[in-house]
Amino acid sequence: MKLSTSPRPREGERVWVRGRRSLGRPFWQRLSRFVAAVTTAGALAGAGTAVAGEAGGLGLLVISTGPSKKVAVVELGTHRIVKTIPVGVEAHGLAVTKDGREVYVASMRGEEVPIYELATGKQVVAVGVGGMSHHIEPSPDGRQMWVTVAPDKVVVIETGTRRLAGTIKVGQAPVAVVFAPDGRRAYVTNSESDSVSVVDVASLKVLASIVVGEFPDHAAIAPDGKRLYITNNFSEDMSVVDTGANRVVATVKVGKGPHGITVSPDGRLVYVGNRGATTYSVISAATSKVVRTIEVGKEPEHMLALKVGGRTLLYMNRLSTHQTLAVDPATDKVVAAIDIGPDPHGFVAHIPGAR
Repeated sequence: MKLSTSPRPREGERVWVRGRRSLGRPFWQRLSRFVAAVTTAGALAGAGTAVAGEAGGLGLLVISTGPSKKVAVVELGTHRIVKTIPVGVEAHGLAVTKDGREVYVASMRGEEVPIYELATGKQVVAVGVGGMSHHIEPSPDGRQMWVTVAPDKVVVIETGTRRLAGTIKVGQAPVAVVFAPDGRRAYVTNSESDSVSVVDVASLKVLASIVVGEFPDHAAIAPDGKRLYITNNFSEDMSVVDTGANRVVATVKVGKGPHGITVSPDGRLVYVGNRGATTYSVISAATSKVVRTIEVGKEPEHMLALKVGGRTLLYMNRLSTHQTLAVDPATDKVVAAIDIGPDPHGFVAHIPGAR
């Protein structure tokens, strides 16, 4: 068995195994025999898996730190940590309800999704999902949370009742969910199936399966919903999907171990965090070509492009420095480095009044 040459996995981090199909066991089961996995977030105003949003007023960045079993809450604009919430689990992905009152936490160490009050940090309830949870994405209308769950399903939770609304069978080892801007379709990356499932949100039925690169990880969608972008960790590229035709129309080579991904608020650029390297890639949406590669230090991963105070900022988590960086994409300069704690991973922006 040949192992990836990507950085040594940390506690709560995915083990990258290139010969994964030859091992004869589902990948998610194998993870529990090595180290539990962890990762990204859904978002209301946009995270690494969603459409970028606008922070016209006071907003928050909510960040998971797996090994410390905490969630950090950062004030946008000041980039100051205003709260730390103990969550009792190794937090991986997370999502905030549209009203900003509750945070849902995914953990690959258990089979429940605990829900906490964002204001007080008090646990409200824990919802059983029947397997290890990876990431969570809220529906655009805020009525549902979609949770990727091992080994091959998405569990849908109603935010009003905090009860299960349905289960969708997808591909093997689903990682992330991203919704079309109109909320009619959802896209699920299936890392062990090298595919993306296209789901009808109203019926919770899979409509199509799109073959992409090797080990698809995270996804982002253009503001107009016409293009879907997927990072493929093992093949070290990004797939560009025409959502009208449900087919790959371009494949873009990026850096080593691409993981997080986000689209600029104007839809012109796509940003990819190359976690196995020291860079992030900037891709033109118009040409599907890399326009520049920026050195930022070891292990950049989840990314979020967001308008804050009238300017666009690019946020990214860095495992090696335990920081969340804010970068001005106009200059590619770091404008803030927020000390979050061990292994900041998933994050979500909550902007009051955002769609």
